[in-house]
Amino acid sequence: LSAMLHAAWLGLELERGARAHATSPPRLRAEFSQLWLEHVAPVSRGMTYPSALHARVVRALSRARVGHVCELLVPEGGYHVDIALTERQRTVIDVLGPSHFRFGTALKSSSVAKHRHLRAAGWSVLCVPWWQWPMPAAGAPESARDDLERRYVRALLSDASRASSWPAGCAAVGGESEARPPV
Repeated sequence: LSAMLHAAWLGLELERGARAHATSPPRLRAEFSQLWLEHVAPVSRGMTYPSALHARVVRALSRARVGHVCELLVPEGGYHVDIALTERQRTVIDVLGPSHFRFGTALKSSSVAKHRHLRAAGWSVLCVPWWQWPMPAAGAPESARDDLERRYVRALLSDASRASSWPAGCAAVGGESEARPPV
């Protein structure tokens, strides 16, 4: 419940600005923020790679020599982001595994709100949906996998201008036609 209250409050502040801030009791704002910091934010502290996909994305970024930090706590709103790029100011990568979606391709409202709040705070959000991550043919050498993953990361970063196209503020590598999960 505290996470939902915090997200709702943050949405009001970021999207309505000073009006939301001026019309709400300061004590209530402080309580929502405190609940978030005490009960929700600590859950992922210290996690380096919450999933195998996250680990592969980090590995590909490293092999492509792209500076990054994992599990950054964003000051605006207290969100943890999967990966923040150090060479591009205020750019994050959200690794979207199957648990981020409902009914296959519909991004869960919590992820939509997080992306919207980050963008309202001036961050660019790039996404790696699980079904877009490259998978080499069975029996392919590890070097082939590394090459596919490195090319995917480079394409994602070179096409960052589409960072608000799909889904809910995420870039889709290769265009809309590839932005659907396998059937």
